[in-house]
Amino acid sequence: RFDNPKDRFRLCLAIGNCRDTSLAVIIAPLLTDPSPLVRTGAAFALGLLPCRESTQLLTDQLQTEEDDEVVRQIALSLGQTGTIEHLQGLQKNSGKYLSKNTLYKAAVSFFSRGIAPSSVIAECCQALKSANQSERQTAAVALLRIRQPEAILPYIAVLLSASNSPDPYVRYAIARLLKGQSFSQKNDLYRRFIADPDWRVRHETAMAIPFFTITDSSWLVLVNDQNPHVVASALQNPPETIIWKNEILNIISNLTVSSSRSVAGSATRLIYAHDDSVFKKIHRPLITDDNLLVDKIAGIGLRRPSRDIYILLLPYINRRDKSVSTAAYSNIINQLDSLVYYSMISDDELLEFILTGLNSNNPVNITLAAHYIFSSENQIPDIKQHLYQCLEKHPDFQFLESQLMILRAIEKLRPEDASVYLFPLLRSKHFQIQEEAFRILVNSYNQKIAEPTFAIDLYLYRDLSKITKYGLNPVVEILTSRGKILMQCNAFYAPYTVSAFLELVESGYYSGLRFHRVVPNFVIQTGDPRGDGWGGPDYHLRTERSPLSYEAGSVGIASAGPDTEGSQFFITTSPQYHLDYHYTLFGRVIEGVDVAETIEVGDKIIFARIITTLK
Repeated sequence: RFDNPKDRFRLCLAIGNCRDTSLAVIIAPLLTDPSPLVRTGAAFALGLLPCRESTQLLTDQLQTEEDDEVVRQIALSLGQTGTIEHLQGLQKNSGKYLSKNTLYKAAVSFFSRGIAPSSVIAECCQALKSANQSERQTAAVALLRIRQPEAILPYIAVLLSASNSPDPYVRYAIARLLKGQSFSQKNDLYRRFIADPDWRVRHETAMAIPFFTITDSSWLVLVNDQNPHVVASALQNPPETIIWKNEILNIISNLTVSSSRSVAGSATRLIYAHDDSVFKKIHRPLITDDNLLVDKIAGIGLRRPSRDIYILLLPYINRRDKSVSTAAYSNIINQLDSLVYYSMISDDELLEFILTGLNSNNPVNITLAAHYIFSSENQIPDIKQHLYQCLEKHPDFQFLESQLMILRAIEKLRPEDASVYLFPLLRSKHFQIQEEAFRILVNSYNQKIAEPTFAIDLYLYRDLSKITKYGLNPVVEILTSRGKILMQCNAFYAPYTVSAFLELVESGYYSGLRFHRVVPNFVIQTGDPRGDGWGGPDYHLRTERSPLSYEAGSVGIASAGPDTEGSQFFITTSPQYHLDYHYTLFGRVIEGVDVAETIEVGDKIIFARIITTLK
């Protein structure tokens, strides 16, 4: 028993984050707690435990609950567990005990799960014209999560009538929603959006170029835009019918030396994606900037598979810069099936290429090579012994993911002698390796063995000393090459994440690291010492989900699945409610959201430091 409601609230979060649906029954008494805070926590936890029992508990509580905040949380949790009938029930009661804004926010989760009744879609479309900014923007967020594009068709007229909205977020959403639809006014709509005063709308228009008819001159308007995000997107989406005149080629060639990293990179990709006689005139073999090598490789990888491309990319797979080597190896992997099918490489070359990955000291290349063996129909002879050797060579945490993929490759091949190599893994210090080896031995080799004893996870971060030192809400200054970003941490909801983050900041870990992922009007992401999106520290964090919501300027930890978080973090540059319930949200930007919007791939963190006193 906890006398303090905050402690009972945190107990709810702990139960929910266990992800064990059998614990849903334990939450029931907390749903009737005298404290609305505790009832809110219980409702949130049930959303993390999707099962019949949790849905029923939420539904029953909704009938009697009187506190507005608890009602709101029940509706949002039903978005994770409920059925179409639950969404229709929420719609029926919106405007009574449930606000319209809460209905639209719950619809984000329902729509993301493929539950999208026409009545709710229609209401969200109409809400784009609401006088209430929060309602219309939340409705827009919900509509963007619809998984069935055809569900939008009956409401094109409503969307077109809202396309003149003074709210740029509504116009952006409409540009994105309608790009895959067919309707008579489509070209007129996107021609208007090309000249939209807000860069987000122009950016989405550039992304929509493959879906509507655009003239070369209109495309050049986007290519000459003042916003680098718009220009980069236009370069990545040239019209299929474009005539590559010398004037256009000269513009693209000049953009490879743009001061904007994303523009220069996109221009480089466009040039190297073509190898015909016209483009060979502007191939820039003298590009020596390693930052553009990744884009050059990406452009080459967009060409039709050929032996020439294979030979061209092969030297890059051993580059010291991991962002370059990963790009080269993954691009060849993506073309490997076609290269084999059309006999562009021999069986010996295929084996040699896979072994280059398996025998490297690069965990990413090992993972990519093992995944190819696991997923491809091509048979690679004499490979099993190399897989066994991989299991014995790399015991470190950084190689955990590659080891798991090696095991899946072995499971697919099912060599008769594999059990000899799998049994020792039941004593691995990685409990994930133990579990995977046990599963394969039982399911694929019919071994009647006892489950491995639970191993202490040696690589789980457990230190809370930085919270003791700096408190629950320390502020961190991140000075980037674009300007300063101040973020305030929230250790009440994410104590281990915040403590680990502060420890890395104190050590200077983030200084000099690049923003390796930027999706305009979505997120910017950094914190990877490798620079290719695969790196992190020598530990992992538990996912610490909470009722906090991803608004613009929220700071979350990137992950490859539950409990895989490390040092990489992202900042949202617009509301992203579909991330709620899934990613640890551990802070918010209190100054510099405008700076975050200008960040491009390759921009750097100059330094990060903890501010103990903030004016």
